[in-house]
Amino acid sequence: DVACSWEEAECELVGKAIRQSVFVKELSLQPVQDKIEIHRLASIVTAFCGSVMDNVKLNIWGYDISKRECSTVAALLRNELKGKALGPREAATVGQAIVSTDRIRRLDLTVKEDGVMLVLMKSLDRAMNRGLQMRINERGVRVEDAELVQRMLRHNCSNADLDDASFAAIAGTLPMLAKCLNGFRHLDLSGNTRVTSSGLLKVLNTMLAQKVEGFAVHLFGFPIRGGAARIVRYALQNRLSRLHLSPEILTIVELTIVNCPLPLELDMDATDIDPQQIGQIFGALERAECKETKVKIWDTEV
Repeated sequence: DVACSWEEAECELVGKAIRQSVFVKELSLQPVQDKIEIHRLASIVTAFCGSVMDNVKLNIWGYDISKRECSTVAALLRNELKGKALGPREAATVGQAIVSTDRIRRLDLTVKEDGVMLVLMKSLDRAMNRGLQMRINERGVRVEDAELVQRMLRHNCSNADLDDASFAAIAGTLPMLAKCLNGFRHLDLSGNTRVTSSGLLKVLNTMLAQKVEGFAVHLFGFPIRGGAARIVRYALQNRLSRLHLSPEILTIVELTIVNCPLPLELDMDATDIDPQQIGQIFGALERAECKETKVKIWDTEV
């Protein structure tokens, strides 16, 4: 009844009828759902969970919600989904809701599977409320970053023409994905020529701060893990003089010089380096992708 005021008493009466009557098999609230306070709408949806009938249907946002889905929808309306990891079915229910109504303002979710995360990001990209505040695993995800997160999950970020803003968004969402999704163990960012050193440093700083075990980022044609991120960061910041060039570190420096698309300026005057290592550095410089990269040694720029 569109003339109903949907005050507390009326909502309680509707809920009681849903729970106890064998005659209420289907109810459409779509024409009036905007008039019902969210917490009262949640109580009506909860009533469907306790219906004496099994095959009841509730239509709120233009599609039928089954009795099995009602508990998820009620928790969604109350923003009480945090803490329990969403499964594929619950993720589909949440996704359908956020693309169908602009009344959902905030969602706090827990996700452990990359497939579930992908479903949510597809829906977030099409969310009716473009100001939706979604937090997944204690990390905020902006609506405008949903497409990029989908790229990350599909391992489709190499040669993608990503700029510094995209790399900043990647740095912000990387901990959420790498720490909580077992299937997300590497990210290929190589071949993005528009990025600057500041964009790359944001990703490297995130890797070092989060200390994600076993996770690798491909930046310059080779996997960068844990300690290697620190070496690459020093190279981008021209701070290699702080390092003792062990064979492992020298290999990382060589790979960075050869494959980094950005011009590096490496002052190695104060670096503890022997003639053989100098030869290796010059060999890498000769093969460098960026011909503007410079190495300073013996007070001379090469």
